[in-house]
Amino acid sequence: MAGDSQMTARADVDLEAATEELAKDVFRDTPLRLAGYANEVGEAFRPIFPRWVLPSYCAAFGYVFADTADKGLKLGTFAAADTLVWQTFASVLLPGMIINRVVWAASHAYSSPALVSRVSPSVLRFAPVMTGLAAIPFIVEPIDNFVHAAMDKTFRIAVAGFRSEEPSEGKEQSS
Repeated sequence: MAGDSQMTARADVDLEAATEELAKDVFRDTPLRLAGYANEVGEAFRPIFPRWVLPSYCAAFGYVFADTADKGLKLGTFAAADTLVWQTFASVLLPGMIINRVVWAASHAYSSPALVSRVSPSVLRFAPVMTGLAAIPFIVEPIDNFVHAAMDKTFRIAVAGFRSEEPSEGKEQSS
């Protein structure tokens, strides 16, 4: 009988692993999530590779649209709308704007006459890029939290009003 309990324990572990795998969100729990940060990298490299900026936004919005479609297929229209708005603000617009301004400020700071006369031109060329790249990990969580809070007070309240007006799936309407 000890074999039966081992088989049951193994089956429970396999079931847990399968459940975790099914619950894994490929767009948020895997390295694919990094595609949402493509535009921040593009913005960081803007001073030396300006042609990378547009393709970086295309990649980031491609990620947003793919995640939106995934949530729409799995969870419905309202989840897709929430994902589209959240990802657009938290993954593309706000981080892109912030990194753009960080790089702009760094470019101005590193072009001061005191630095230009003492520091290698190569260092001065890449310093704003490195500053922008270094800022990315520090802005992600505060932006995510801000967008969640803003959406909880605006968009999600409005959507909840729409959802309460629709009949629930699988439930009969009372007359």
